[in-house]
Amino acid sequence: MRLVVDANELFAGIIAKGKELQSWTLDILFSDEVELFAPFILLAELEKNRDEIREKSGFSLRDFDVFVGILKLRVGFIPLERFLAKIPEAKELAPHLKDVEYFA
Repeated sequence: MRLVVDANELFAGIIAKGKELQSWTLDILFSDEVELFAPFILLAELEKNRDEIREKSGFSLRDFDVFVGILKLRVGFIPLERFLAKIPEAKELAPHLKDVEYFA
């Protein structure tokens, strides 16, 4: 199965890390049954929110960096150029402008 990784769901899963309510997010992330993709902007969002995510999750600097490294191996990050032609259609489908790249 192919899935697009949503930044909000990923961040909630990291913050909850193992709490029953959100653990399914990380289960999917580490499942061999799914192929994961995300727009490259997700990495920028992760970096932008790094301190808040670390603080809420309890990750040390090193553990967070290791997690991001694993994430880069598990998720196919797609540059904007590869789906630029789909942006107009995605604008019609996305509930918010910030979600357009995920829908494209």
